[in-house]
Amino acid sequence: MPGAKIKKPVAKKAVAKRKPAAKRKPTAKKATKKAVVVTPAVKSADAAVKNAEKALSSAASASASARKAIASARAKAAKSGKAVDKRAVVKARSASAKAAGRVASEKMKVAQARLKLAKLKIEASIKAAKDASDAKIKQADAALAKKATADVEAAVKTFRAKWAKQRASANAKKLAKIVKKEASKLKLAEKRAAAKIKALDAPRKPKKAAKKKVAAPKKKAVAKKKAAPKKKAAPKKTAAAEMK
Repeated sequence: MPGAKIKKPVAKKAVAKRKPAAKRKPTAKKATKKAVVVTPAVKSADAAVKNAEKALSSAASASASARKAIASARAKAAKSGKAVDKRAVVKARSASAKAAGRVASEKMKVAQARLKLAKLKIEASIKAAKDASDAKIKQADAALAKKATADVEAAVKTFRAKWAKQRASANAKKLAKIVKKEASKLKLAEKRAAAKIKALDAPRKPKKAAKKKVAAPKKKAVAKKKAAPKKKAAPKKTAAAEMK
């Protein structure tokens, strides 16, 4: 269409591709090997295991040789067909069976020796762990006791300083009261002394002659009338006198 505006194509911004994050390599954990506790019993058991393993190796070699002998005897008997060669096969089988039995026996001995060694190692490790635990407990006990002593000394020092401060404050208050009381007493004593001094310094007036008082005549004591003597009672008449 004529006159229609043609839209210009807008260039798209190029989006930068992000690089994939580099994979972190897993850090290999260092295998911490426990220290094997070696005791005389463990040493002896370890030596027994080594001897048993040597015996097993020897028995296994003998068994392998016996099996090879069987194969060789069988091949020879099959080729010759002689009775002697056939009997040789039977002997080889018997020797191989004995060798196999010896191998089984030596395997059992090795297993028993290894089991004994494992048990002794466990017991030794338990004993070592117990000894280490006891040593740690003893060390911790000593450290705690030392810290407790230091803490007690610090606490006593703090308490003494606090107590001394409180006592000094209380003593100061008591002393202030005593000073106030003594000052009051001293002031009163000074006041009384000043009054006495003032009284002594004042001019004295001459004393007037005292008039003699005339003593009043004493009244004569009135003699008390003597009480009249009581009449004596007449004697009682007897019964004989009444009858006359």
